[in-house]
Amino acid sequence: MAQPLQLLFLFFALLLIVVGVLMMAVPMRFPRLYAGFLRESVMRRQVTERDKTLAIRTQGLIAFTCGAFLAFFVWALR
Repeated sequence: MAQPLQLLFLFFALLLIVVGVLMMAVPMRFPRLYAGFLRESVMRRQVTERDKTLAIRTQGLIAFTCGAFLAFFVWALR
């Protein structure tokens, strides 16, 4: 795989990992940052703050996992 393409994949992997960790660690602290990563249909169904926090953490775990697999993919191609 070409070097610029690997760097692009690595950039997206690191972005997903950082945002995923932030979503899991401090779910209500950066709502504007998370807005692009949250699924609106899931967030509309949550009625209490606890449910919203758990939904954000779950989506953060998914983002972290996707970023980790993307980074592993880049590493495997080297």
